[in-house]
Amino acid sequence: MLTHHLVSRLAVAAAAVSALATVAMGAGAPASFLFALWSAAPFLALWQLARVIGRPAPLLGAALTGIVGQAAVFAAVSWSSSSTAPLALLFAPGYQLVVIMPAGALSGLVLGGVWEKGGTALRGLLALAAAGALVFEFLAIAAPHRLPMNAARARAALQRIGEPRVVRPGAFETVTVSTASAWFQALELDGRPGDELAVVDGRGARLLDGATFAPIGFEPFTGEPGRLWSWMTQLVPMEDGLAAVQTGGGFSATVVQRLDGTTLWSYKPDARLNPTALIPADLEGDRDWEFYAASNEKLARLDLDGKEVWSVPAVSPALLGALPRRGSVPAMVGAYEYGRRAFAVDEKGAVLGGYALSSKDMPFAFTDTPWGRAFLHAGKARPLRGVAPDGRELFSVPLGDFSAIAAVGLRLKAGPALAVLGASTESVGRFRLLIVGEGGAPLYDEVLAAPPALRALRRPDGTTALLLIKDGLRVIRE
Repeated sequence: MLTHHLVSRLAVAAAAVSALATVAMGAGAPASFLFALWSAAPFLALWQLARVIGRPAPLLGAALTGIVGQAAVFAAVSWSSSSTAPLALLFAPGYQLVVIMPAGALSGLVLGGVWEKGGTALRGLLALAAAGALVFEFLAIAAPHRLPMNAARARAALQRIGEPRVVRPGAFETVTVSTASAWFQALELDGRPGDELAVVDGRGARLLDGATFAPIGFEPFTGEPGRLWSWMTQLVPMEDGLAAVQTGGGFSATVVQRLDGTTLWSYKPDARLNPTALIPADLEGDRDWEFYAASNEKLARLDLDGKEVWSVPAVSPALLGALPRRGSVPAMVGAYEYGRRAFAVDEKGAVLGGYALSSKDMPFAFTDTPWGRAFLHAGKARPLRGVAPDGRELFSVPLGDFSAIAAVGLRLKAGPALAVLGASTESVGRFRLLIVGEGGAPLYDEVLAAPPALRALRRPDGTTALLLIKDGLRVIRE
């Protein structure tokens, strides 16, 4: 039948376009050919089915929903600013095969039966309904915020939240340190109480006093311009001066380099995969820095020369934080294995506790809080939860229209506090910075238009200030 030929041609064309578009969007990497085949697989399967299934209506339904679904995925990836958006291209073909195209086939079967028995008016209504359903499918995948019900919810949320502003200033002052486009890092350099501040660009690191923000020095990058520094780089004081640590992430190497770009040492225990993290820390407070690394099969501590001091077996662990000893509380390194467990170890490699995780509830941070050291969990429309390394739930902080995406522990004059950054839905476009103290009392509250990175800066009096890094640097301090 003509419809079978039409479906076959649609399927072959969609398979070719999907494969080419997937490779063009950069998702293939070295395995681009295999990835292109996987992207085309749902339509190649439909092409084979069109040769053996007698009823054309379900085939046409599957073809149209599949094509619209794939176009929506490509649009969603293209429009998104998230670095993880291209992962949708990996999972979309499976979802097409299991959900979208079978649903389209079932719809085609039902509508085709009605079409055969209906008159001109009914067929016109069916055609309009099918077109509306395909538009709804595209919007639901590519731009769900444009669906009428979601747009109405976004308008209501924006009205509740209001414009960017300081809602509760509390006892804090805000200082704008820089409006320059640069990287900012707090670090201990001189052995005296309090951190210094590094303002880094492609030329080098401008060093500021952490209390007054007055210039105190400049460390030039003397190697090839632009090759030493990225958002995954940290400065660390070594015995003979500052070094740049490439902390890893994605396919990046974990390397310690001099400021002229030469390599001091690198760490790669698995020849197949780079470690996912290399965190510098001084957990014992002796100014003798160490490094904590997460690789494919273990969590390890390295010394200043990159030699393993100890390791703990783990399945692709993700490092969340390294917290120094504080009084009777031991130093802790927090990590998790995806869908398996969260766990903490001390600076000697002894496991201090752990608890089971589900794949739908991963922690995003490990930090000091007014309730004790905790793994932080959050999710859409859920409060921020703090869970101790032994699995006890320590606290729950509601954030209203926001979901927590970042947090950092602070120490104020009145005691420990927690700074939390929450995000609304993408269509609302608002962020909330909240500082809470003991008992969860809000000490500071601000609505923002864009999300800053949060960092802590130790002050000479033992308290900490909060660094907000976004298009420059703001400091919130008592």
